[in-house]
Amino acid sequence: MRKFKELLRKFILKWYRTPAQMAYIMEGRSPTCWHCGVNKGWYSHMWLECPKAKFFWNLILRKMEQLFKIKFKLNVDVLLIRVIGNQKIAGKYQELCKAMILAVQATIAKGWKDANKLTLECWNNDLYNYIQSDIVAYLTQDLPWDNKKMGIKDRWSLYLDWIKSGEVNPNIAQKFRNLCSWLK
Repeated sequence: MRKFKELLRKFILKWYRTPAQMAYIMEGRSPTCWHCGVNKGWYSHMWLECPKAKFFWNLILRKMEQLFKIKFKLNVDVLLIRVIGNQKIAGKYQELCKAMILAVQATIAKGWKDANKLTLECWNNDLYNYIQSDIVAYLTQDLPWDNKKMGIKDRWSLYLDWIKSGEVNPNIAQKFRNLCSWLK
């Protein structure tokens, strides 16, 4: 959980240096985007407007639409503060929705200088890591054991169903089954 909080801090504080900033700081550097190589690589371009980043965002939003069975629109609110703007998602699935968006941000951050890392597999790994961290944090709360089990089942049941449908690679599916084997 800590690394995802650090990611958010870095994102909010604009810790990630863009090609345009690097060209301003260092003489001789190109200000064009590292991903598309066409447009000037400003912060909003690198996170959202670059054709490769936009394609990746849209790929994940289509996955989310399949899972939640509602329509999502890519906008700055989704990127900046993980506001979905769609109240049709049940309250118990809000955390999964936010986790999916945070996993997109983590994947883009990892692929900051390498667009080849903007893949569904990398996103699935980041999503699993977030959920695993959340489950471990939930287990450390001072609650009765049965309450912990029910809370985790409620919170991540849709993700578990999604895994069972074959939407993630088998390695992640096996890791998640092992993680949640004691929930039965």
